[in-house]
Amino acid sequence: MKSRAFLFLPLFLLAQLTSAQILNIEDPTLTVDSIKKHDFKFGLGCDFSFTFQHEKVYETNALLESVYHYNDKHQILLNGQYFNTGTANEQLINGGFIHLRYTYGFGKKIAPQGFMQHQLDLGRGLVKRQLVGCNLRWQAVQKDKLSIQLATGAFYENELWNFSGAPEAEGGRKMSEKLKSNNMLRTYFQLGKQTEISIVNYFQFAFQNPTNQFRLATNISFSTALNDHFQLQFNFMSMFDTKPVVPIDQFYYTLSNGLGVSM
Repeated sequence: MKSRAFLFLPLFLLAQLTSAQILNIEDPTLTVDSIKKHDFKFGLGCDFSFTFQHEKVYETNALLESVYHYNDKHQILLNGQYFNTGTANEQLINGGFIHLRYTYGFGKKIAPQGFMQHQLDLGRGLVKRQLVGCNLRWQAVQKDKLSIQLATGAFYENELWNFSGAPEAEGGRKMSEKLKSNNMLRTYFQLGKQTEISIVNYFQFAFQNPTNQFRLATNISFSTALNDHFQLQFNFMSMFDTKPVVPIDQFYYTLSNGLGVSM
C-alpha cells in the first residue's frame, strides 16, 4: 500500500455516535521482504457539516492513521480521532482518542507490544480514560491475502466519569482505577485487489472480578477501491460493558461510512 492522504466526505451516518474512518494503514499481510529500511505510511481524514432548519446543527470529524517500520525489527503505530456534534445550545457528542503502540520484532510469529492510549467521550460522561499496558502478539496465520492475529496481555486503566453520564458534572464525578487483562483476536483478509475486511474483537476483564466485570468490543471495517483515486469504507464498532463505572447503557455502537479521496 502506498503512502496516502485521504479527504473524507460523509455519505450517511446511523448510530448513537458517529466517526469517520479511512483505509486500514496497518496491513497485517505485509511481508518483511517488501519493507524498506525506513517505511512510513499515513492517512488523514476529515469532514465537516452544518445544517440549519429549526436550529443550527454542526458536525466535525478528524482522523489520523500512521505506521512506521524500521527494517524488520521495529513497528510504531500512531492513530488518533476526534469527533464533535452539537447545536448552538448544547453539545451532543464530543470525544476522541489517541493511541500509540510499539511492536519489537513485528515480523516474527511471536512479538511483544507496548501501548498507551488517551480517550474521552463527553457525550456519555467519560471525561478521560488513560491506559498503559503490554501484549504478547501471536501471528497465527499470515498469507498473501489473509492474516489472523491473537494477543494477550495486561494494562492499567484510569477513568474519570461524570456521574450523570452526560457532559455536565452537576451530579459529581467518579474515578476508577483497575488492572485488567487484554485479549484480542484480529482477522484481516483481502477480496481480490480492491477490497479489504478487518474484524477485531477484544475481551477485557478486571483481574479482581473476571466473571462479573468484563468488556466486549468489536470493530468491523470494510473498504473497497472504486478506482485509482476513490475508496468507499463501512465501519461498525460496538462495546458491551457488564458494569459501567456510572449508570449508563451497557451496550452502544457506531455505524458509519465515508468516501475517501487519495492524493
